[in-house]
Amino acid sequence: MASEVYNPSVEIASLPYPLTGALKGGQRIILSYSPSDLATASPSLASAFRVRDIGSWSGSVDDASYGLAAAQTTAQTVTINDATTNAVTVGMTLSHTTSGTAAANIGAGLLFKAENDAGTAKKAGAVEGALSTVTASSEVGEVNIRPAVADTLVTGLKVTGVASAVNGITALASATGVAVRMFPYGETNASLRLAGKGTGSVALTNPANDALRVEANATGLGFFAATPVAQQAAQTALTITVAGDMPGPTAAEITARLNLIENRLNAVSTALRNLGLIAT
Repeated sequence: MASEVYNPSVEIASLPYPLTGALKGGQRIILSYSPSDLATASPSLASAFRVRDIGSWSGSVDDASYGLAAAQTTAQTVTINDATTNAVTVGMTLSHTTSGTAAANIGAGLLFKAENDAGTAKKAGAVEGALSTVTASSEVGEVNIRPAVADTLVTGLKVTGVASAVNGITALASATGVAVRMFPYGETNASLRLAGKGTGSVALTNPANDALRVEANATGLGFFAATPVAQQAAQTALTITVAGDMPGPTAAEITARLNLIENRLNAVSTALRNLGLIAT
């Protein structure tokens, strides 16, 4: 797999990004890339140079050092100019293929580094794209944002595409076990609002994610796996008075008022059971 790149001009010409170097007039080089790969990586190459597919090349110049730009020490800019006005144009593609059989979590990533106070570049974070399901035509992708601690990438935020469902976001605990915290943007007393979609709900679960603790949906609220219900009916204030002459009250009066208390407690208990706050 190789291509011959030829400068038909009599003048020296610089190779376009992401290739590096220049060709004198009439000079040729052989690159370890197919013409289609070169066209994808450097669309403007063919406008100034002639590119010829020479198939498999076993010559000594078929070397990776004659390929795409690597180990750059200057800032790079990629600009795409096309006719698209209302959609994203992909400016760079990172792919990962394997000589074996692809399995769950195969992916590609972009690593970011920054210099520490000792003058050494260390890992700052990474963005990774992977397939959690690799079944052909049923692939499920995920994007991971991973910060670094002491030059080691740790789990951060994962956005997963769920087949036949809306996408999900999972905030993962840090390597040190510190609980996930979400901070509002703006004034210090701003609140956090979570909303379900359609007939879905917002739920809090146990750490194993196999038991509901609190669930809210369009109907109302539920606790401990109880089906969410609307706000329960109001219970008016209960005032107990006893009429009759002293030393009264009579047994009938006491019974009547105990019945009032019992009925009110039963109503409150029913409301709490409906919400799931007490067991049925």
